[in-house]
Amino acid sequence: LFSTASWSRCAARALAAATPAQLCSADPAGAPELRRQIADYLAKYRGIRCDPHDIVVTTGIRHALDLIARSIVRDGDKVCLEEPGYPVARAVFASQGARVVGVEVDEDGLIIGQIPDGTRLIYVTPAHQFPLGMPMSMARRHALLERAQQLGAIIIEDDYDSAFRYEGRPEDALQSMDRYGIVAHVGS
Repeated sequence: LFSTASWSRCAARALAAATPAQLCSADPAGAPELRRQIADYLAKYRGIRCDPHDIVVTTGIRHALDLIARSIVRDGDKVCLEEPGYPVARAVFASQGARVVGVEVDEDGLIIGQIPDGTRLIYVTPAHQFPLGMPMSMARRHALLERAQQLGAIIIEDDYDSAFRYEGRPEDALQSMDRYGIVAHVGS
């Protein structure tokens, strides 16, 4: 059903009109105007207040997780992920030498009491748990923030599919509730 001919014409028109600065941004975090628009979107639709300088544009979640893992995960760090969860996240963190720990989920999301002491990083999909699909309850979100604060851990919030709802507005992102500055929001 996808019209590749129409897409090709639109892409050719956009490329012909683009300036060299638009095509080859010198900023490794991404084009400043794109980052400004993303920050505006996140504020309006996800409850996240951020500056365009807080945004790094990547090619997708795998790229974002790889950058995060290479930047902050040290050999032997304990990294917790939802179980079941996103296998690529497990592989990316393990490739950086992390001790990956699966934490069970139930109908309210990640079971916070199973997050072990010594955890450095927690990767979650609170808006739409992968692969089961349920959102993390508000009580669990608050408990997760408290537990991460106690541990001195960083939370990676993968916000994939957050806008897909059958009814109503999506709940605000976990990062919008963060009083401690411990949640990194990826995806949208």
